[in-house]
Amino acid sequence: MKKITLFALILSALIISCSKSEDSCSFSKETFQGKTYRQSIERVDSNGIDITNSYKNRFNNDPCKSLERDRLTLNSDGTYKFFQTPISGCTTMNDQTGTWSMLTQNGKNLLMIGSSGSSSSSATEIYKFDCSSFQIIESSSSSDYTIVTKFSKI
Repeated sequence: MKKITLFALILSALIISCSKSEDSCSFSKETFQGKTYRQSIERVDSNGIDITNSYKNRFNNDPCKSLERDRLTLNSDGTYKFFQTPISGCTTMNDQTGTWSMLTQNGKNLLMIGSSGSSSSSATEIYKFDCSSFQIIESSSSSDYTIVTKFSKI
């Protein structure tokens, strides 16, 4: 009986140790493809001042303009669709489609997005990523703030 119990414990330990961990994934197209992500604003910084709440309040007072409606689907064929979830009484923006890819260049993980009808694509650095989400940082020379946006798998 002790041998059976010991064998069962060893077998269980082997199965658990060999199963793929959800926390370990590589930065590759395969990690992100075939999934839909919900967009959320993590942080908005203006010249070193956290303005996240006031930034979100501009959109969240009107449910039709809520950024939480934004979705991004990264298809396995290298195309994407950016769209809004419908809400009764609200109009949705025009869906955006195009091509996407992931690459690492000069030590930076990049998401390459190309719009439909355009031969060029723009690179966005992936600030952080795990198996179920990624974050990007958007900053513009024409504005004084930086936005950290998170895309979480749904």
